[in-house]
Amino acid sequence: MQNIFITGRLTEDAVAKSSIRQGIKTEFVTFSVACNEERGDERSATFYNVTMSKTKLFEYLKKGQMVAIIGRFRFLTSEDEKKNVHYHLNISVMDIQLLGSGKKADSNPGENNP
Repeated sequence: MQNIFITGRLTEDAVAKSSIRQGIKTEFVTFSVACNEERGDERSATFYNVTMSKTKLFEYLKKGQMVAIIGRFRFLTSEDEKKNVHYHLNISVMDIQLLGSGKKADSNPGENNP
């Protein structure tokens, strides 16, 4: 099994989605995380597509929120209308932790809310 650990900020609000496979409905959320790197005077960012089971954390996964994620990664391919193949690195969340974002947030906000 290949695991990855990333820390970064959400580039947009998380989006709730669902799918039906073999008659079973699954709810999940997707979002993108940017991880910044600095090497001397050079700055760059790597963007990761993230998928996780829908949880009570959904309402806190807003653009700019800093997160630490441990997950499994896999490479996916897609083809556009011109038959060009595109490669994507997708991370399935095993564990997520909300970090400081400039807003006051509990470390486990979903547990105290009704």
